[in-house]
Amino acid sequence: MTSSVEAAEGRAELRTGDCRKLFKDLETDSIGSIISDPPYELGFMGNGWDASGIAYDLEVWKEAYRVLKPGHYLAAFSGSRTVHRMTAAIEDAGFQLVGQMYWTYGTGFPKSLNISKAIDKHLGYKGVVIGTDRAGTTGLMRSLRGDEDVRKAFLEKKAETGSGSHTFDIIGPESDEAKHWEGWGTQLKPAYEPVVIAFKPAAGVKPRYFSAPRFNYINKASSSERDLGMKETRSKTPADFGEADQPTKRKNIHVTVKPVDVMRWLVDLLHPPGEICLDPFMGSGSTGLGLLIQHPESRFLGFDLTPAYVDVAKQRIDAWRLHFEAKEPEAANRAKHGLGVGGDLGSFFG
Repeated sequence: MTSSVEAAEGRAELRTGDCRKLFKDLETDSIGSIISDPPYELGFMGNGWDASGIAYDLEVWKEAYRVLKPGHYLAAFSGSRTVHRMTAAIEDAGFQLVGQMYWTYGTGFPKSLNISKAIDKHLGYKGVVIGTDRAGTTGLMRSLRGDEDVRKAFLEKKAETGSGSHTFDIIGPESDEAKHWEGWGTQLKPAYEPVVIAFKPAAGVKPRYFSAPRFNYINKASSSERDLGMKETRSKTPADFGEADQPTKRKNIHVTVKPVDVMRWLVDLLHPPGEICLDPFMGSGSTGLGLLIQHPESRFLGFDLTPAYVDVAKQRIDAWRLHFEAKEPEAANRAKHGLGVGGDLGSFFG
């Protein structure tokens, strides 16, 4: 079942449904840019949509190729461990690969197996308490170094009490074998996410040279940015509608919200002002926000399979003008006259 709603005073259209079907409604060579954050296919935090294989589906990228105008660009995020498979599908669909750009940050959480704890568990030991600590959500997540059991216990306690600060035991190795492997894990700490840049070939047109830096350091989305336009929305959890095993209550229940400044960066590089930008994996709408803030004379079209996410995206995108005018009055005045924002890409929410 598909449905469609408008947002941002008609500047955006948000469609609910499988993008493989929704693509069929679009005309060939009709889209000015495709900027999207497909699933990374990692099963992140128990989300089924992040382990479906759709990011590797050749038919998805063939349809993206069909609807994009010749000589125009596609940008697609992926994970550092899975980007190669998505990139192959994009190239096999007919796109010419331009290269990769990188969103970098310093707050990645490694979903890594703690080898020492795993050995103790295998041998029947529970570990020993070597101390206690107290930390809020951010400090705790940084300190756990991928300990999934402690992470889940912390989130359950937070959901139960409504507080993000708790005292917790620091568990050390008990067996000699576990002590030998203390500090070892199975994954690197994530600190960047690659963005595949691709070009739809056109006769006599070559991909343009990008003078922008390949790496861009931007902090992850803050709570105020995540919940933009959702002041009256009741907090809930992704588990409330079967999307994840994560019990933290929040207004914006999407667990992988891209910072709007990251999307502005890509819009500024790749999107022709005044044309339609498509995001076939819209999530909570950060691409639409970035587009309308950077090029308010353009139009946004977003697809998402999950109705709850489309509702979040609508609330956030509907709020673009109010927040935009409060933060950047001069740029807002340009927008009222149909002019693009352009210029400085300093943090919009900073």
